[in-house]
Amino acid sequence: MAGLTEERLRVVAIIHALKAVGIRVKNWKNFLNGDSNGEQTFIQEGASQRFAFGRELRLLPQQELSDMGGTVPQFLVEACGYLSQHLDTEGLFRKTGSLSRIRGLRADLEQGKPVFLPSHASLLQPSDVASLIKQFLRELPSPLIPTNLQIPLIQAQGLEMTHDQEGARNRTTLLITALFPSSHARALRYLCTFLHQVAESLLYYLDLCTLKEYSVIFSVIFMLYSNVLFLVIESIQQMLYIDMQTMHKLILGGQ
Repeated sequence: MAGLTEERLRVVAIIHALKAVGIRVKNWKNFLNGDSNGEQTFIQEGASQRFAFGRELRLLPQQELSDMGGTVPQFLVEACGYLSQHLDTEGLFRKTGSLSRIRGLRADLEQGKPVFLPSHASLLQPSDVASLIKQFLRELPSPLIPTNLQIPLIQAQGLEMTHDQEGARNRTTLLITALFPSSHARALRYLCTFLHQVAESLLYYLDLCTLKEYSVIFSVIFMLYSNVLFLVIESIQQMLYIDMQTMHKLILGGQ
């Protein structure tokens, strides 16, 4: 009960801090019922031991990462780990892999085959693995960035503050992400850290794709636009620009 009270106080403090800078979170009281960082641990303990697309993050096989403050889906860790050895691949995440190979790799993963072990990984193609990561994110039952926090997150990038502007925006962004479910917050941080590494490496090797370009590629996947976003943003162009800024800031936060 004490832990629950602490969680409720934490949520209320975050909501008040956001209101102070003019950002309101709709239906924020839902977070008082455990929809924020306080995901029930018993759900994770009973998580499936086999990977499958279209499942909630917390129900997938996990890998403990101390620098992320907990667990991250094993698929993301292994897939990103594989790609980190192929960062000199031109068009990584921008070019789609072979559809037939992707289907086969997906089937192998869902059958529990150890496709990322060295003996198997030599047969993989980086573009296929990168495409599968994007497919995995698109098929999540709940968007990686929760729907009711998409607008506040975008609004945070439009804050106009005369002093310490960039720092204030970063702090506000972090406040909003503190309302994410724990599994989503850790996965997002892990992916942002990895994408920052990818962008830096590709600039070094090929000078072809910048961090902002990766922000554009992944903003649609992470945000999963809903109709309400079209009511808030005046045009598709403006929406894309603001969402790109949001993802750029989150990826930079992975440094």
